Amino acid sequence: MTQGIFVLQTLVEKIRNSYHGANTAHSILVDSEHYTEEKPYELAMAMMNNSAIYITAAQAYYDQNEIVHGFSEITAYFDAFFDLQNELFEVLEVKERNLSWFQSRYDRFSNAIGDIEQLMKRENDNFQVLQEEKRTNSKAYKENAHKFISKGK
Repeated sequence: MTQGIFVLQTLVEKIRNSYHGANTAHSILVDSEHYTEEKPYELAMAMMNNSAIYITAAQAYYDQNEIVHGFSEITAYFDAFFDLQNELFEVLEVKERNLSWFQSRYDRFSNAIGDIEQLMKRENDNFQVLQEEKRTNSKAYKENAHKFISKGK
């Protein structure tokens, strides 16, 4: 169990790193006062490319660790990331001013990272409960061990 929580924590850290760059790319495009200038497009592309490095590392780590394959939140995040990335590339290609599609992809992506954070909290809480049960059971076993050991002749 300890290995499982460690693998999940490591994967989630890689996912968080991918989120930050994509979130920044979104902010550059949506919140920029100089949207019509070339620089916001270039900055947004650079941030998304940075995120692509992290998402690739996260996917490779995910593929190598079957213990985390059962979490639908992780695959949903990957799907949302790539949908956002594709939409961003389309926006940048034509220098689109109407960002409604991009915003809808971002909203889905933002919800997916929220689901990842809830997953991590839930699994950390479960791990803590299991660790406490293990300590309690170990203590009870030690206290009652004399009942199970037969005395020699």
